[in-house]
Amino acid sequence: MSNYTIEVLPEEGAIVLAVTSAYSVKRDQVEAVEQLIQLFDTSTSSMFLLVDVTKLQIGVEDLLFSSNEAARGSAVAVTRHKNLREIAVISQSKVWHLTARGLRTDAFGNIPVQAFSTLDEALTYIRNIPI
Repeated sequence: MSNYTIEVLPEEGAIVLAVTSAYSVKRDQVEAVEQLIQLFDTSTSSMFLLVDVTKLQIGVEDLLFSSNEAARGSAVAVTRHKNLREIAVISQSKVWHLTARGLRTDAFGNIPVQAFSTLDEALTYIRNIPI
């Protein structure tokens, strides 16, 4: 069984990456990124990426690793993809909300990311952005 799922929501113009509590950034991220790249590469329009980490328990070391990967590592192929419209991180943890804010800074390359407490909040947000 995989430690994450990826689902395309065509009517929303979004891809949802939902991780389980067993997900490991260091172990699973490269594979997940490869699958996301394939989806973005084959998309004929820009899409949102909704990353649901509500079930993930993560330590500071993994959080820093994940942030660095998003800005400079394997995930750059997603965070800088021509078909990525914006990223929505979904978590009730304030740490993820602060991380999203940090990723929007020059130090992390101004990654287009917002944070939401629920999937419904993220979906409401992307539905209200003009095309």
